[in-house]
Amino acid sequence: MPRMPAARGYQPGFATVQAPQRVQAPAGPSTGAGIERVGEALGRIGADMGRREDQALQDAQDAAAQRAVDEARAAEQARREAAAEHRRINGIRAANAAVELELGVAAAQDELNDQLARGLLTGDQYRSKMQEFIGTRTGELRQGLDPDAQVDFDRAAVRPTRTAELGIMRSLRDHRKREAVAELDKAGELLLREAVRDLPTALARGQALYGREGPYASTIGIDQAQKQGQAFRERAAGVHFAQRVTDSQNDPRALADLRKAIGANRDLDPTRQTALIGQIDSRTTVLENRAQAAAQRVERQQTQAFQSLQTLVDQGLPLKPEFVEQQMRTLKGSPMAATAAELVKGSAETAAFGSMSVAQMDGVLADMRASGMDPASSKLYQRRMTIRNAAESAYRADPWRAASERGVIDEVPPLDLSSIAAVGESLTARMAEAPTIDIAAGRTISPLRPEEAEGLADTIGALPVPERSRMLGAIHQAVGPERMRAIAEQMKVKDTTLGTAAAAMAQGIRTEAGVDLGQLVLRGADARKSGLVNDSDATWRQARDEVVKTLDGAYATPPAMQAAVEAVMNVYAGQIADGGRVNAEQAIRMATGGITEYNGQKIPMPYGWDARRVRKSIQAIDTAHVVAQAGSDRPLWIGNRQILPEDVARMVKHAQLRSAGPSRYAIRIGDELVTTDGRRPLAIALPEVSD
Repeated sequence: MPRMPAARGYQPGFATVQAPQRVQAPAGPSTGAGIERVGEALGRIGADMGRREDQALQDAQDAAAQRAVDEARAAEQARREAAAEHRRINGIRAANAAVELELGVAAAQDELNDQLARGLLTGDQYRSKMQEFIGTRTGELRQGLDPDAQVDFDRAAVRPTRTAELGIMRSLRDHRKREAVAELDKAGELLLREAVRDLPTALARGQALYGREGPYASTIGIDQAQKQGQAFRERAAGVHFAQRVTDSQNDPRALADLRKAIGANRDLDPTRQTALIGQIDSRTTVLENRAQAAAQRVERQQTQAFQSLQTLVDQGLPLKPEFVEQQMRTLKGSPMAATAAELVKGSAETAAFGSMSVAQMDGVLADMRASGMDPASSKLYQRRMTIRNAAESAYRADPWRAASERGVIDEVPPLDLSSIAAVGESLTARMAEAPTIDIAAGRTISPLRPEEAEGLADTIGALPVPERSRMLGAIHQAVGPERMRAIAEQMKVKDTTLGTAAAAMAQGIRTEAGVDLGQLVLRGADARKSGLVNDSDATWRQARDEVVKTLDGAYATPPAMQAAVEAVMNVYAGQIADGGRVNAEQAIRMATGGITEYNGQKIPMPYGWDARRVRKSIQAIDTAHVVAQAGSDRPLWIGNRQILPEDVARMVKHAQLRSAGPSRYAIRIGDELVTTDGRRPLAIALPEVSD
């Protein structure tokens, strides 16, 4: 029972005792009646107090008895509560153990499911391991509980154990289903491979595999089997047509047929269908471009083959049989083949004409003009004129190669440029063939080919000045003045100073002191290069200005003018280096022969000549001299009109001469130069006259 709070006059377990009231005797006289009444009152008071004391004692006893009952009840309640708490804790422990069992079983099942799916366990092994885990784990968890809790655990463990058994059955069922589906998928993959080469057969077998009565339907259900079947048809059609596109990628016609088949197919996924058609269109474009490029390439090859034949025939070069066979094989089936055959048929005649000398060709052409020409002969004339011009151009560029190509000589004799001795020895064979080429080219040629002359210029230019002079002198002695002059012109392309020195040696010019002019040119150039001679001071500039003023207008082109100025200044520097008397006028005369004027035109004079001798020589030019210089008595040209040699001889006295190389001059009548063929200026040497 609840305890009451303590209060004044109250103690737990005891009745409340009140203090006896104090009786106040009425005031008055003391009499016997009064005394009797007092006694009665006192008696009543005493009796009352006794009753009260008895009541208080009884109340105390009753309270003690009640407390004993309450304490017993409280003790029983506490026992019952402790027992209930024990049962509650055991229930919690049993429930926790059951949950732990359920979680452990789930984790073990997940792990074993994974091993089962990966093929690491068989179905029997899976079941055995799960049952072993459940039994072992159940025993471990039960052993850790009180006996009372074990009962609760046994009841609670029934659900996860049964759930685990159901999970085992479900996992094994799913596993068997996966295995079955995997086997079916393998069959589907085999059908896809078959679809690559035989789509109808693969689709028919696929219908049996994925149909309502097929193994897929019985394994995964009819609806899923139908979805799988549709996916199979799309994939089968896709791989089949993709392979066919690959196989037909170089066949435009097959691609066109395939495009129609793909467009009509209803099994293909629309996206895949569009992609395949796009691939076909792209490949078709590539093939069309490739075919066009191939046709263009063949056309270019045929055009080149024809042009090769045409060029050789136009140049009058002989055609080698193997070359003709190769070009005609290329031209087979071409519209140009017939024309090429005609070219080959007439190539012998053109090659015979092309093997003539330029002078002989001019003679044939002159005879054709003299005899008159009809349309047929006019065409022949034009063809021969083309051959003649090609021959002249070839002989001008590289006479040795031109002579070899045209059959004038069998082959170009080799030349050894390793040393002076080697050059001299190997020049012997060249010199033996050179006169033959002179006739074909119509002029005295160099015994060197252009690239050989440039290589020789590099070799000589690297030597000291005395060695350069000796080597040029040795070459001059071996080839003679005319061929040395031709070599000099070739060397000027690579080394102007060396070419100028070679030209001076070719003419045998010496100073008044007996010094070779070519050697003086080389020494002067070397002195300028080494700084021995200052070519930038006031004296030098004054001398150069005088040289430029004197030479201005005497040469036909600025490069020729510049070369002449440099030659003069090198001679001038050579004079300084030798310690001789320095004289710009003398240097001009030594380097150029001197400058004179004729009919208002400055010209360099031949070496050792004066102005009077030049005028006298020009006046002595006659028809025979013009014919000799032209190489024939055929008409010459002024612009686009012909002029006879006798007319040139008559008019030259009133014409102007222009420098055309050392001691050679072109003839200018009016505003035009006299040419041999309408293009090449006639360059003449002045006739020797007696003083």
